[in-house]
Amino acid sequence: MHIYNILLFASLSLCVLGGLNCKESPTQPQRDALAVLETTSTEVTLRINGSAPDKAGFAALRRDKDVIASFVLSERETVITDSGLQPNRTYSYTLEEEHYRTTVQASTMDTTSHDIQWQSYDTLGAYGSVEAIWVLHRNDVIAAGLFRLSDGKGGYDVSTHYNVARWDGTSWKLKKVSFELNNIIWTPDINSLFVYNVNDIWYGGGSLIHWDGSTNTRVRHVEALGNFEIKSVWGSPTHDIFIVGDSGSIARYSNGTWIKMNSKTKVDLADIWGTSSDDVWATGTNIRDGKSVLLWYNGIEWTVMYDNQTAGIDMHYIMSVWTDSKRYAYLYSDGFYKMIKSDRSFIPIQKNGINRPAFLLRASAPNDMFVVGQVVEVGHWNGISWRTYPELLSVGDADLKSVHVGDNMVVAGGFIFNGLYGGPFVIRGYR
Repeated sequence: MHIYNILLFASLSLCVLGGLNCKESPTQPQRDALAVLETTSTEVTLRINGSAPDKAGFAALRRDKDVIASFVLSERETVITDSGLQPNRTYSYTLEEEHYRTTVQASTMDTTSHDIQWQSYDTLGAYGSVEAIWVLHRNDVIAAGLFRLSDGKGGYDVSTHYNVARWDGTSWKLKKVSFELNNIIWTPDINSLFVYNVNDIWYGGGSLIHWDGSTNTRVRHVEALGNFEIKSVWGSPTHDIFIVGDSGSIARYSNGTWIKMNSKTKVDLADIWGTSSDDVWATGTNIRDGKSVLLWYNGIEWTVMYDNQTAGIDMHYIMSVWTDSKRYAYLYSDGFYKMIKSDRSFIPIQKNGINRPAFLLRASAPNDMFVVGQVVEVGHWNGISWRTYPELLSVGDADLKSVHVGDNMVVAGGFIFNGLYGGPFVIRGYR
């Protein structure tokens, strides 16, 4: 168990019971003082609200009948994570003090099924790569990147240039997401996409393009970032759009205005994800020198939460980040980790997810995460364990660059080597 204080004053005493890691802690209870913040398959996170009592008291926290922590209360809020629990189980937590007692129920998530029926892979052209995927539902999937058709002679036709493919439940249809500039129609390569709904789609690459249900519009970002490629795009629930790229470049598009942001790093950034406009994570690793960082934005400024050049022996090469929590982010580097925001600690969840370098981590929930990487490797985290799918190796010499999960469907894409170059392909899996 982990206990994290929200305010950094009023010193307390805290005991460690039953192997629980309890840090300096909380407060005299008030009405509704105990609340469930979030759950995973093996954890319950609770909040104890502080109030100003007439005098401090000694309190205990019980899980079912067992005391799992005891401490002297004072004026602060405490966040407690109880770990090592069983999936799909309801626990009763009781906060007890001499003149107060309150109980809440918390149910851990169930695990998701590792059993995925993978289909034969689909090719989307003779040359290119699938760099981004989004599953709206089983009969509507977007794959984006660069797709050129065969020239019928063993090569590819340079005059054909598509950047989107759409799955309709039966087949893939190649499309062009284009815009007009200086009387020329441009169809840029796409590296990333973020989808709010079928009529609100953001494509990031050489340009940022927004589909509003009727028109694709280029959203000019040169003034904010300089003229370079967007590597990843993420949108907040309030429709603030964040983009990242090389040399630590980050910008935010809000209410029609670009804001260039100080990332405090020069590392090439490749991925971004968050929960709100004041809770955003970004990460990247330089291919040229191995420098790797993890950044967090609090709505005011970016903070370097991790830099492997100053980490000593605790060195990681972070490739991707995903979160649905205000407290932590999931990371994939040389293994699967959770970074706790309050103390910047790396918590290994399970060392081996996939055996080869990873490119992207995406999830529908903490109990349904997918990571993809080199040599057609896919790993699935179901809340308590990883599984890989060696049957996908039959695809051949190929790398997976993108993945997305939704509606009990997972789609991964990348490029398959076919001699001198690679061709775009996708693999669909169903549960």
